Amino acid sequence: MAQRSTGLRRLALCLGFIAVLIVVPGCAPSQHTSETSPPRPKDQLALLSQTAEDTNRKSAGCLSCHSPIETPSMHTNPAVQAGCVDCHGGTASVFTPAGTAPGSAAYEQAKTQAHVQPHFPHAWRSSANPEESYTLLLKESPEFVRFINPGDLRIAQEACGQCHAKEVMQVRASLHTTSGVFWTAAAYNNGIWPFKTPVFGESYSREGVQQSITMKPPPTEAERRKGVVPLILPLPRWEILQPGDVFRVFEDGGMLISPLFPDLGNPQPDDTGGKPDLRQSIRGLGTGLRISVPILNVHKTRLNDPHLSFLGTNDHPGDYRSSGCTACHTVYANDRDPWNSGPYAQYGNGGLSATKDPTIPKNEPGHPIRHELTRSIPTSQCIVCHMHQPNVFVNPFLGYQMWDYETDGELMWPKEARHPSDAELFKSLEHNPEEAAARGLWNSGLMKALEAGSIGVLSVAATCAAAGLIVGVVTLTGLGLKFSSIVLQYADGGSRGIYDGLVAIGAAATPDLLHDVKLLLTAIFTSLIVWVVGLAVPVTASYIICAVIAAPALIKLGVPDFAAHMFIFYYAVLSEVSPPTALSPFAAAAITGGDPYRTTLQSWKYTLPAFLVPFMFVLDPSGVGLLLTGSIKTLGNADWGSIALVTVTAALGIAALAGGVQGWLFGRTTWYEKWMLIAAGLALVYPTTTADMVGFGLFALVVVLQLLRGRVARSTT
Repeated sequence: MAQRSTGLRRLALCLGFIAVLIVVPGCAPSQHTSETSPPRPKDQLALLSQTAEDTNRKSAGCLSCHSPIETPSMHTNPAVQAGCVDCHGGTASVFTPAGTAPGSAAYEQAKTQAHVQPHFPHAWRSSANPEESYTLLLKESPEFVRFINPGDLRIAQEACGQCHAKEVMQVRASLHTTSGVFWTAAAYNNGIWPFKTPVFGESYSREGVQQSITMKPPPTEAERRKGVVPLILPLPRWEILQPGDVFRVFEDGGMLISPLFPDLGNPQPDDTGGKPDLRQSIRGLGTGLRISVPILNVHKTRLNDPHLSFLGTNDHPGDYRSSGCTACHTVYANDRDPWNSGPYAQYGNGGLSATKDPTIPKNEPGHPIRHELTRSIPTSQCIVCHMHQPNVFVNPFLGYQMWDYETDGELMWPKEARHPSDAELFKSLEHNPEEAAARGLWNSGLMKALEAGSIGVLSVAATCAAAGLIVGVVTLTGLGLKFSSIVLQYADGGSRGIYDGLVAIGAAATPDLLHDVKLLLTAIFTSLIVWVVGLAVPVTASYIICAVIAAPALIKLGVPDFAAHMFIFYYAVLSEVSPPTALSPFAAAAITGGDPYRTTLQSWKYTLPAFLVPFMFVLDPSGVGLLLTGSIKTLGNADWGSIALVTVTAALGIAALAGGVQGWLFGRTTWYEKWMLIAAGLALVYPTTTADMVGFGLFALVVVLQLLRGRVARSTT
């Protein structure tokens, strides 16, 4: 009798629990029940029989912005005739006006008319998948969900299901969507549900309401023995479910479990001292601190490690993906290892796109690699979901070994226990639902710094290694010691040709002209030598090397020794910002998170006028006045008028070059003003009276043009 009464009580409990699930708010009512054998979409025949003309008409307005693009239909098979609106919806009859630039009022108006608009525009700041969107998709309209992702399971039967109705319904009822085994196992292991047979799962209707799934016709007995279940119910809400937690004895607090509300302010005389009463009460549903912690954790995991019903969290490598059918069949950049990602490894792991679509930013994470469906799904795309043990842990198939908290504990835990703050705990749990992650070393600042340093040094190391090959060739072959004679030989040969050309156009054939041309070529070649040597060695080492191999060439042509050495030292310093290595911009890019090569080119652009200054105190004796060298006695006998003149012309020349390179003086320059400024800068930098007069005239002309244009603009406004 005792055994029979126990069985009856258990059966009554189960039946009553199922009844509660049906009537409790937040669970699936009867009108939100999905069947596994839906009718075939009505427009399937129309889609399969439409012509190329129909397809073009359904894509014309879209392609007025999104062109060129890899595969307009997203299918690599050219036999598929599907227009943009067949899958995404929207309005294909809206075109951007000819000549409108992205971001202009006319462009934005056309985009608003053509695109389906979200209910929460602040959450969809761009076309990229937002970070940590969680249940955001459920709050948006089906039309918008279809617009951003035709493969989402809420509307996949209307988009993908036009041709793949059977496959869509199989996916909607599959473990990849419902996670039935995972949810039921968690409920059984924590004493919430007394049976191992899956009965709970995740599924949502077209309107975004959670629903049950019923198999019609019901499974046969043979199918049941293979694990086919007739019904999947939504997971109940965590705050109203009977706590069946078998691990409640591990909760913080005293030894006694009070039948009353937790009394946080008053001590319990019969309980352990210093232990506040923080346990769950055992009173009615929704009272006191009474919640079902395991159910709450399952809900958190459902959001932190979403399955096919939601987007990936899209917040770090390994979590970039879409939802539904496209979660697998549209590949995102998640893994740089060719062993795991195959041909997609070349696109990195930052979720960046390589599409031809000009409207998609190439530096914004959260976009698929290409606007293309594929059946060649890399393993890295599976790892996005199958990364934790409850989700059929597949990392070991890639050769990864999961560390054990106890066996490998010495390497995983700090010497002293970490006590993270609420903010630190929340930040850690956003990325990893295990609370252990917030207390272990694998989430410490040191590990993150080592990881960021290892990644950031890759580009610098590769560049320095390439530069090291150049320096090694120069050093090991003895080429460096022969640079001086080689420079003089090339300068002598080149200067003869230039000299003959200048004489042919009317220049006076004098030895001074030949000397000046030869000195100019020698200075140019010397600057290139210093640049090559400075690719992979510090400033001091670069100066010492080049002072030995390059300075004698300048000194032999009559350049004062201090000016020759200053020329070399100046360019050794500038090698810090010279591509391709440019150690200073690379370091700045690592700190700011910018692109190292773009930072290098931008810094080189800013410092470009400074590259011409050394030529001023090498090409003409008056230019040496810029250095203000010598003893006090020498300075006392110096020609201060010449020093002042060369200083002023040098300053104006640099200002003119900077304005020409940047395209801005007192205002934005026109194309001819830009080239006039560059020519003026070059003329002012060259230390001769004729060149200075030409440069000053061009610079003054640009200044007058800019001031007149500014006055006209002010008068019209």
